[in-house]
Amino acid sequence: MKRLLGVTMAASLLAACASPLPHQYACEDGQMFGAMVMSDYALIHVNDAEYELPRIRSASGAQYELEDGSVGLYTEVAPNFRT
Repeated sequence: MKRLLGVTMAASLLAACASPLPHQYACEDGQMFGAMVMSDYALIHVNDAEYELPRIRSASGAQYELEDGSVGLYTEVAPNFRT
């Protein structure tokens, strides 16, 4: 039931937005996708499909991935060096 509610809420959020998801990214192969990252999940739009990826444990940055590992988003923040 929670999963259905989450998908329904995500679909409602996406339907409310007439524009693409807030952040656009490019894969190494040049393919583009949209993402909206929340604290415990990320909404991804790629190849006319939408995914809600739960956040999983990560040693560095943030990692969001489907249970089967078929779709994932991995983010990393570069260190802030001062001179």
